[in-house]
Amino acid sequence: MFLSGVLSSGIYSGFSFINEYNIISLSPFSASYDRTLIPGYGIADALGVIDDDTLIIGRNISFNSAAIVELDISNPTPTDSIIFTLPDYEAPFGDIFVTTTDRLIFTTVSGSTYYLLQYSGYSTVPTLELRINLSSSGLTQPVGLFESGGNIFIMDASTIVYQININSPYNITSTGFTFPINPRGASNVPSCLTVHFIV
Repeated sequence: MFLSGVLSSGIYSGFSFINEYNIISLSPFSASYDRTLIPGYGIADALGVIDDDTLIIGRNISFNSAAIVELDISNPTPTDSIIFTLPDYEAPFGDIFVTTTDRLIFTTVSGSTYYLLQYSGYSTVPTLELRINLSSSGLTQPVGLFESGGNIFIMDASTIVYQININSPYNITSTGFTFPINPRGASNVPSCLTVHFIV
């Protein structure tokens, strides 16, 4: 199975689903459908890849409760394990990635306020290390998170790409680049996620 392909999500029979595609060619872009995964519960707008057999997703547990979950997709029916739950009324939103330095970085939304969170000890006992209020910096809807050249970037639904300084006070600045279309996510090869925020 080639999971470094494109993943999309949606709703099917009341449950969220994830479509898996295999990338055939990057230029010109070509992909083929592989399968649909139906975990059996609601998935938040949050998705990341650990390896070919493991996804990390946001799970809607109830109206006011959500969790970060590892999803084993090595078999036809996915199985999950909750890594941790989030505070009430806060939901994962956007991309999730696990760094080679054992950090989990992702964005959340609570009401109309967006945050970036970093947890340490992903492979053992995750502990919240950092919480950055993205809304106070003018981001209206952070939808994509990625690393490039040792820097962490976030894409906003307004099509603007911002850089977040990895050192305190974690300044957020526009790169001056805007997408011609509204981005809905970003991704990196997991082995390329080598930096985290210095706390």
